Amino acid sequence: MAATPVVLDAAAAGDAVLADVLNARLPLTWPPEHYDAGVVSHTRDMLHRDPASAAWTTRFFVSRDPGGSRTLVGVGGYKGSPVNGAVEIGYSIVAEHQRRGLGSEAARGLVRHAFAQSGVHSVTAQTLPGLTASILVLVGCGFTLVGEGDEPGVIRYELRRDP
Repeated sequence: MAATPVVLDAAAAGDAVLADVLNARLPLTWPPEHYDAGVVSHTRDMLHRDPASAAWTTRFFVSRDPGGSRTLVGVGGYKGSPVNGAVEIGYSIVAEHQRRGLGSEAARGLVRHAFAQSGVHSVTAQTLPGLTASILVLVGCGFTLVGEGDEPGVIRYELRRDP
């Protein structure tokens, strides 16, 4: 589910409000690592500055449980609109739902959306060298290591669109 201003306002208001707006249960381990008030604020600011950037912001990953109930399992998206044909993705799955293929599913969905846009020719992602699970997700999705990331100790992976 895309992060609309209503959803972001709910996230800023607290877990109970977010759960209500998403019509989903929030697991005990919510929020996932690397998702905090700063991310919510950044996304809200980006949408207010440029409503057309909605396709390139945060998404909430909601899983349908057996029986039809819904659970918020993670969050991810893009770190902004494409620049020179490249866009960066990020994703995080709550601890209790990791190692179930959800990170891979999220990354593949983000890549699929990006490459459906005619001007996007590469998707990048950054991680720490010690985050083996994250690296396995990226490599499993076809990304290759291309070098250092934007911050010290971070590495960057890239997936280029097939010609």
